[in-house]
Amino acid sequence: MVAITHGLLNFSQQREAQELSLASLAERVAAVLRPAREVARRRGIGLSCDIPADLPAVSCHEGQVAQVIMALLTNAMEALEEDHSGHDGEKEIVVTAREMSLAADRRLRAIRLDLRRQRPRHF
Repeated sequence: MVAITHGLLNFSQQREAQELSLASLAERVAAVLRPAREVARRRGIGLSCDIPADLPAVSCHEGQVAQVIMALLTNAMEALEEDHSGHDGEKEIVVTAREMSLAADRRLRAIRLDLRRQRPRHF
């Protein structure tokens, strides 16, 4: 429990200046997932990431992006617990990010959290 608390404190103290900087979404998500994995595991939720390492960097406020990702993960864990309480099976959150073309000169990078519940196998 102490390691989780320290991890979350370190995460929350990583507040960069309010200037935009180029950041890798893969690295930002990985930094958030480190402390979140143990919390998810204790709740019986699997947590995985499917973000290409070569996804182009984004111009952003890195600390704010990390806070949003942590909030989304927390909400996703709570939703899985509420929606699936009393159900057997594995619960999983998969974080994905992709780059999509909007027009010839415009691109969008999107982060998506998929909530999954697998039914248990009965033999």
